[in-house]
Amino acid sequence: MKQTKLVGGILVLCLCLAFTAAAVADQLAKGDKALRAGDTTKAIAAYKKALGSRKGDVREDAIDRLARVGGPEATAALATALKDPDPDVVEAAAEALAMVKDPGSTPALIEALNFPLTEEDTKRELLRALGQSGGPQAAAAIAPQLKSMDEKVRREAALALALVGTQADVPALEAAAADPVTATDYKLQNALQQAIAQAKTRPAPAPPAPPAADTAAPAAEVGESAGDAAPVEKGQ
Repeated sequence: MKQTKLVGGILVLCLCLAFTAAAVADQLAKGDKALRAGDTTKAIAAYKKALGSRKGDVREDAIDRLARVGGPEATAALATALKDPDPDVVEAAAEALAMVKDPGSTPALIEALNFPLTEEDTKRELLRALGQSGGPQAAAAIAPQLKSMDEKVRREAALALALVGTQADVPALEAAAADPVTATDYKLQNALQQAIAQAKTRPAPAPPAPPAADTAAPAAEVGESAGDAAPVEKGQ
């Protein structure tokens, strides 16, 4: 009897999971219908729910749709997908963000790039997206990848810096070009020379302004000082 109940419980659980998975996958169809009706807000909400699917291909389809819709809310959802445990899904999200070209995605791309377990193939897609996003923090995050052990990552970093590098990045690019380890990598050398030429045409970003000193007296003190002053008599 106990074994029968256990088997029945497992079957019910499996059916519930299957129903939930189908419902999540069905969000793609709901999003498509909303998009055809011109309701992008509802479409994005449905695609975001599809990102919770257990199936990687469903999540990738949701990413593709979000990229096509575009806009800040879609970008935020794509940035969240960069934390997906499936490297293929992360790559799909990076490719989508490269297409969206929203500087607002820069912090999330940098975080994914610096994640210790990020695979080299994924790093290349992240670098490509950072080059396209053009966010103010992009170049500083890309430059360290010029020293990667993976030659393809080094090349992608150079190509990205050709798009967003500034005069501040020229020393790192020239150091990479002079590195004897990469002297025979002609594809990298060409990319580095292109990046150097482009970076020299862009002024380095201005350093952040120091916080302004608060020289104004607190309101309470001002009030007290005004209250302590002797009143001026008429006729004086």
